[in-house]
Amino acid sequence: MSDVFIPLYVNNDTIVSMYKIAFIRFREIDVTANRREIIINTNMPLSELTCGKISQGTAFVQVLQGFLNLTLEEVTACPITTFVKLHQLLTEFKLLKNITTIQALEKAKIGDIIQISCRIHKSSQLKKLQNLINTLEIESILNPQENLLGGKVDKSALLNFLKDTYSSLEDNHCVEYISEPLFNSYKAIIHLESKYLNAYSQCLENKYVTIVGKVNSIDKEVKEHSKDLYEDLGLKLMENKLLALTEYDNEKDIVESDKIYNYMEIIPIMVYV
Repeated sequence: MSDVFIPLYVNNDTIVSMYKIAFIRFREIDVTANRREIIINTNMPLSELTCGKISQGTAFVQVLQGFLNLTLEEVTACPITTFVKLHQLLTEFKLLKNITTIQALEKAKIGDIIQISCRIHKSSQLKKLQNLINTLEIESILNPQENLLGGKVDKSALLNFLKDTYSSLEDNHCVEYISEPLFNSYKAIIHLESKYLNAYSQCLENKYVTIVGKVNSIDKEVKEHSKDLYEDLGLKLMENKLLALTEYDNEKDIVESDKIYNYMEIIPIMVYV
């Protein structure tokens, strides 16, 4: 990790939790909060307490001072500070695998914490959906009387449905990013939650970034065009039905080949440049 970096994605909750677990496990220090109080009682003349405004009588004064000591004070610091300390701890105990060669990548296993640098793109399925939305919107403006989907489809209703689907994907699901080929045989799948992004998702498009995260799964020898990242949402089925209704080539700018890759799914805690 470079001395100075720009965080684009910071999973605050996971970073703090991982640091807390690692610190307890390897430093053998409990996470506790101890409160210590000091109480001072005294009697003093009212003249001293009121600076001479009252000359007779005495007053009882109690001074209470409390101290709260946190064993893991760093946990409450900013997430970036916690990430730096977590990175140092993982490196010290050789728990962070820095992937810089094909040999290191092939040795990575499910559950490993890795650091890898690569160029990433939003998944082609989301790109196709966005392209179709853009095309329908442009057609509605330039040729409002024509319908490239034919008379069987309500263009306005379809456009609203596609927009709602796209917004729901970005707001309520992880946005899937795919890396460019890693050493010609691997691709990384990176799940990014919108709430942890420090930049617009478009700012990550085609950017060379460094990812720190945990390997969640590895799928060997999968054809690129058959990889469905949103299977539960039926995006591929919807895409096929729409393409069957129209001559519009939604894939003309988004090329998927029959090339076989090994796909490594990564749950990231930090993406930075």
